[in-house]
Amino acid sequence: MKKILAVFRDRKGFSLLEVLMAVFVIGIIVAIISPDIAGTGHKARLRADAASAACIGRALELYVAENNIVKKADGFGESDLETLLVKGGYLTGISAPKSGGAWSAEYTDKKVTVKAGGIELYPTIEKTEVTEDGTSN
Repeated sequence: MKKILAVFRDRKGFSLLEVLMAVFVIGIIVAIISPDIAGTGHKARLRADAASAACIGRALELYVAENNIVKKADGFGESDLETLLVKGGYLTGISAPKSGGAWSAEYTDKKVTVKAGGIELYPTIEKTEVTEDGTSN
């Protein structure tokens, strides 16, 4: 028993095999966790844009109803939305989309559609899932 204790007492540090096994286990843990963490930032920005798009869409629906607009096929650009909704008193301000691009909106067939950077966020975001690459389907 004293010989075994003496061997462990004289030993200082780890063997190469022990270090390699620890690195291997840490690598496996990182490989399991990293896909979950990688896309969360873009998904969060897209969800924030969806909330903003809902506000813009509802304000635009109110503007269309109050001003008896029948159809706007060419859509509303970001400057149009700023002019109509903010200066008209429907919103206090429109911030730039967090996911990039610019706001755009269309009103056709009594339906308002709001997009940020080409991704339709209103009214379909409630039914839309954000994919791994950050797009919506």
